[in-house]
Amino acid sequence: MKKKRTRKAPRVVKVKKHRRKNGQTVKSHKRSKPDGIEENNHSSKN
Repeated sequence: MKKKRTRKAPRVVKVKKHRRKNGQTVKSHKRSKPDGIEENNHSSKN
């Protein structure tokens, strides 16, 4: 019997080009997928 391969969710998320409320345009880019661990988030590093 063959083992079923399970796909893991990608760790990288593609962000499309968009415009912020203040009018600033943000280029499309890639970022790490949120994982619920605050210590490894960029926003937690001051």
